[in-house]
Amino acid sequence: MDKIISAVLFCLFSLAFFPALAQKKPSELQIDSTKVFISADVAPQFPGGDKAMLLFLQEQLKEVDFKDKPEGVAVLSIVVTKEGLIKDIQVIRSLEPSLDQAAIEAIKKMPRWIPGSHKGQIVDVRYTLPVRFSKQNQQKTKTKQKKKS
Repeated sequence: MDKIISAVLFCLFSLAFFPALAQKKPSELQIDSTKVFISADVAPQFPGGDKAMLLFLQEQLKEVDFKDKPEGVAVLSIVVTKEGLIKDIQVIRSLEPSLDQAAIEAIKKMPRWIPGSHKGQIVDVRYTLPVRFSKQNQQKTKTKQKKKS
């Protein structure tokens, strides 16, 4: 009976510990290159950072006609590829169809991003991007343009 109990305990401990020994080191893990990450160790970044992205969007949206349109935030989702390109632009929260389209067009004009990475490998990452539409911000952008002229 003792031999049976010893054999069962040995099997249980073997099952518990040997798979852990067989696991690969993190550097040996392969990441599925077709997967789009929702969260990555290092998020993709607009060249120059968030402030540069806000200035870029303000510049792109300065000519938007706000007459009879609401102010607020449209939320879009994009995929930043391993090459830093933007694809799969989707409106998650609409503000108004023509403003949503203006946001999409502005995003399409963005330069290449610095891609995200996960476990040391560059990967495609889904990124949520709020785009603020404000008459006040539009006026500030137009005023700055006049001062430059």
